[in-house]
Amino acid sequence: MEYLLDTNICIYIIKKKPTEVFEKFKNLTIGDVGISSITLAELQYGIEKSSSPEKNREALEKFLTPIVQLNPSPLQQHHIFHMVRMRKHIYWLNANNFICFVH
Repeated sequence: MEYLLDTNICIYIIKKKPTEVFEKFKNLTIGDVGISSITLAELQYGIEKSSSPEKNREALEKFLTPIVQLNPSPLQQHHIFHMVRMRKHIYWLNANNFICFVH
């Protein structure tokens, strides 16, 4: 894996905007690009909050097809998803605490 994408870059690629980011992505080889379990949880949380969850879920599934996912166990992914949901409400959960907690 050569690239580990963050949430914003994933969204740019899914929306194909800006086009430069999408063009770079589509020219990469399958297996060169991955996302972390935290990024996946943030994308899933964004879908849950969106006005078109079904459409966005389908777009995410299509995007994930060639992507290497650094997958935790189903239980870990469940906890990561809920920590993403809760982190705005928990004052002590800064970025460093969040990363340590979910791993």
